Amino acid sequence: MRRINILIVDDISDTRDSIRRLLQFEDNIEVVGDVGSGSEAILFAEANRPDIILMDINMPEMDGIRTTELLAHRAPECSVIIMSVQGEQAYLRRAMMAGAREYIVKPFTGDELFSVIAKVYELDQRKRDVSGEQIKVTNSPKTRKL
Repeated sequence: MRRINILIVDDISDTRDSIRRLLQFEDNIEVVGDVGSGSEAILFAEANRPDIILMDINMPEMDGIRTTELLAHRAPECSVIIMSVQGEQAYLRRAMMAGAREYIVKPFTGDELFSVIAKVYELDQRKRDVSGEQIKVTNSPKTRKL
């Protein structure tokens, strides 16, 4: 299995470090970067195209919801998982409407985080496989009956 490339986005550096430490025990995950703001996340994602972006929802300058909306247009192949201390349905709904693929409430364990990452990555892989099959079908020569 190919390694899952992860970008961590959180304005608190200790939180980024903690998440990085949680993920270092997973052989098939590689943290390719961590940034402290939404604008940095967009620039990093456009340049590096990580598979998954772990996005804090509450950040100064540009929150995780707005950043996720912009990423949906500027780096649509990157899947966003929102991380938040807010577990209310309104936050979840806003995150999903912005384009997030999943939502995880802080604090979480390494197993919970890895499970969410694996789920999102697997769904993305299935989507890519189906898209590839549809392209093959669409591009196949049409047969005519005489």
